[in-house]
Amino acid sequence: MSASNSTAAMSGAAHLVDALKADGVSTIFSLSGNQIMPVYDALIGSGIRLIHTRHEGGAVYMSEAYAQLTGKVGIALLTAGPGFANGLSAMYSARESQTPLVVMTGDAPLKLAGRGAFQEMDQQTAATALAKASFSVDRPGDMFDAIQNAIALAKDGTPGPVHISLHDDVLRDVADRQSSAPAVPSPAELSSTQQAALTLAPEIAAQIKAAKRPLFLAGPSFARTAWEAKFKTFADETGIPMLALESPRGLRAPRIGALAQTMSEADLVVLLSIGPNFMLGFGQTPAFAETTKFICCHDNTEILREATNRLGTDKVTTVPMSGTAALASLGSDGPLNGLSPNATEADWRARVEEAISWRPSAWCEEPAAAPPFHAASVAYEVGKFLDKNPGTSLTIDGGEVGQWCQAILDTSASVINGPSGAIGGSIPYSIAAKSARPDQPSIAMLGDGTAGFYFVEFETALREDLPMVAIVGNDAKWNAEHQIQVRDYGENRAYACEMVPTRYDEMAKAMGCYGENVTNINELVPAIERAIASGKPACINVEIQSIAAPAITR
Repeated sequence: MSASNSTAAMSGAAHLVDALKADGVSTIFSLSGNQIMPVYDALIGSGIRLIHTRHEGGAVYMSEAYAQLTGKVGIALLTAGPGFANGLSAMYSARESQTPLVVMTGDAPLKLAGRGAFQEMDQQTAATALAKASFSVDRPGDMFDAIQNAIALAKDGTPGPVHISLHDDVLRDVADRQSSAPAVPSPAELSSTQQAALTLAPEIAAQIKAAKRPLFLAGPSFARTAWEAKFKTFADETGIPMLALESPRGLRAPRIGALAQTMSEADLVVLLSIGPNFMLGFGQTPAFAETTKFICCHDNTEILREATNRLGTDKVTTVPMSGTAALASLGSDGPLNGLSPNATEADWRARVEEAISWRPSAWCEEPAAAPPFHAASVAYEVGKFLDKNPGTSLTIDGGEVGQWCQAILDTSASVINGPSGAIGGSIPYSIAAKSARPDQPSIAMLGDGTAGFYFVEFETALREDLPMVAIVGNDAKWNAEHQIQVRDYGENRAYACEMVPTRYDEMAKAMGCYGENVTNINELVPAIERAIASGKPACINVEIQSIAAPAITR
């Protein structure tokens, strides 16, 4: 009989597993270590799948992609000390992509706190800078509520990672479930400032209705499949274009085409869970006109304060609530009810959407017959496979080659490396995508620099029977940095960014996976099909030209 929702005396680890089960968690990503072995034991027979990775960063990246593709909260379980530290960079990526995660990490025994126990460190101070919150669970009976509340907190308001430290002895000790003073507080009801913000809705709606060229820009948490139809419905009802930004290149992101050249025409920009940061040219010229007004909706008071300091109260109205809550308060049933699509300037929405979809016709020129291939040619070939297999999970990562792929490729189940600009996550992302959507192909597009971070996770994919396909654009170079050197210092100052030419397909084959080297561009789609037919994780190596990322201008 399942112990779920039982109040019987159990170990802290058993309470933790029951909390995950009660929330419907079916998969967690982990790398084992001394302090979390009680959780491994408690997972036996739980029905929760544990995907055991080769690096803690890979586990967190996998949980990030899993969360984005399923709409659930991703769960990562890491060990203490260096295991915790190894996961921090991926936790930063999840924070920037506004992805709800709970990252649970082992910790030294509580009874030895402050005595220099094995792998003891102040995890809360480190994690607080990278997560929405960080907590330590100090009593086994608190574990159930702590995990449940952490999951709720991760997805509350603007989503993001929540970190919990799990002391080895607290996981092992036995206690009844306790419901008083939980270690992790549950998300609060609307604060007084948020309640006051709701009363501002009519005033904000009035500003929106008065604008002739309004635009809604949303943060990365809105760049998920579930929001696409909602954005279209909103635009259909109001005539106001909406889009989410999730690229480190912001308004220069290739996926939004030539929008940057149209942005300065907007007279009002409503920001949802995003501030006027680097992604938006800091809200200043030349990205926007001097006369452009802003409404910034966010539940992070520091972001609102910075928006006011940068733009001034005459240019920005700040609303202390999450973008989701703000959009709901302004929706078609709220103050914007009755706003006609004809209220905005004629063809404004069409101009914005046409700018987003525009791509240079020169990209479609006949590809080279032999390698090295242009990255656009590789992307267009992969696009032919996606046209025939529209349910494919697509992950894109890397510097210049990643930007070319993002400019050309997209699916309804897509994950990119996000606003952090970190590279390396695409192989873990693709493995997680296959676990989240096992009946669909999973393809990763990446560069050779990116491949070096987590290539050994191919062994994880093989062991866990998660056959994804990684297509490595190989120019034997850290090309993004090489391009900076050439641009800023000159060809004769290019330095230390070359790599040894490597056959990544052979590396995959040496690990027992499928590998193929494509030397004819017309063989790329058949190679993908052969890789999938193999039933194994696969790596396709493609030699590409060392060229800069696209800068789309008309």
